[in-house]
Amino acid sequence: MLIGLTGGIASGKSTVAQWIAATGIPTINADELGHRLLRTEHPGFAEVVAAFGNGILDEAGEIDRKRLGTLVFSDPEALERLNAVSHPWIGRMANEAAEIAAETRQDRLVFLEAALLLEANWAALCTEVWVVQASLATVMGRLTSQRGLTAEDAQQRLDSQWPPERRQPFADVLIGNESTLDEMKHRVDQELAKLLNRHSPDRD
Repeated sequence: MLIGLTGGIASGKSTVAQWIAATGIPTINADELGHRLLRTEHPGFAEVVAAFGNGILDEAGEIDRKRLGTLVFSDPEALERLNAVSHPWIGRMANEAAEIAAETRQDRLVFLEAALLLEANWAALCTEVWVVQASLATVMGRLTSQRGLTAEDAQQRLDSQWPPERRQPFADVLIGNESTLDEMKHRVDQELAKLLNRHSPDRD
């Protein structure tokens, strides 16, 4: 049973994923799968280079992720082109990884952490969806003060993802991140307890 965990940039999604992983539940990170896709040994590498040209390669012949990121975040059509190549690959990789990870647990419970879970339609792979949400003002503040992005760069990244109000209707579990970390952790613990009860193999 695959549980999708999503939320926009700087929403707190990765923090929630770390807490979940610390309980022993396997947690797959879609970003890490995306990074694997960009390595020369992956069959998707050639597709990305074909879509964008050799200008995205560094001197060693590897994809320069920073160069590629600058390109796609400043050009919506380029972002769509990258997504068209990467999303199917990452979806297949996530499904395969989930099947392997599920074998380690009697309840076969696995989380998939993915910022673009809904945009890429990976929610179709999931039993339920958890959404971590913070206001746009809060997220913008985090991006500029904590990550050092300019307001323009932060806005480009926000524009490349769905706004919070569009994600909310898809949430089986909605976790707000406007309060303290302790309060959010308490909420996550509560929802994990409910989840484990719902999917307990001993439950009638």
